[in-house]
Amino acid sequence: SNSSDPYPQVPAADERKLCLTREALRLLADSDMGILLQTKSDLFPRDLDVLSPGRTVIGVTITTADPALAARLEPGMPSPQARLAAVRAATAAGFPALVRVDPLIVGLNAEHAGLRELVDGIAAAGARQVVSSTVKLQPQSRQRLLRAFPGIAATLPRYSESQGRGNYRQLPLTERRELLEPLRELVLAAGMHFSVCREAGLQSLNTTACDGRGLT
Repeated sequence: SNSSDPYPQVPAADERKLCLTREALRLLADSDMGILLQTKSDLFPRDLDVLSPGRTVIGVTITTADPALAARLEPGMPSPQARLAAVRAATAAGFPALVRVDPLIVGLNAEHAGLRELVDGIAAAGARQVVSSTVKLQPQSRQRLLRAFPGIAATLPRYSESQGRGNYRQLPLTERRELLEPLRELVLAAGMHFSVCREAGLQSLNTTACDGRGLT
């Protein structure tokens, strides 16, 4: 699920009780469909028993190794450590896994030491690929980000280039490359594949497709 998480844990739709995603995965697996399971949740190990490692890639988004920062960036989501433990459970069961370090935001989670700690944790969990992109800001998301992190106000004017429909703004190409290349170097040094998504002009950074198809 790339636009809404397949493992909601809210009162109106709690996947822990409803098991709708589990049933959908079972139906897809029974039909021999290839599956990329993309989530920010740590609940997915519950459903590995209905999936085939040869037809499934597990994708987990982890934006930072810092649990305090993660709680502010992604309120209500499991800690980075809980998600890494879930990735470890999947790879131990034979499932190929990728981690999305996405999005990178100047002044928050793009600092080199923090990325090194996160990449080390991802590699230790057995993931085989890291996917990343830089943040694309709409007016509403820009305001939410500024309210949560007023200290990054000085960097926001740099997000000035129009990107596609929806009035998105992104960093200039050279700055996006400067953010993504150090992460790529860390990932390759750790023996994993690296890919970018939604980064026009930077596909040369990829060592495999960003949707996990190269892992099965």
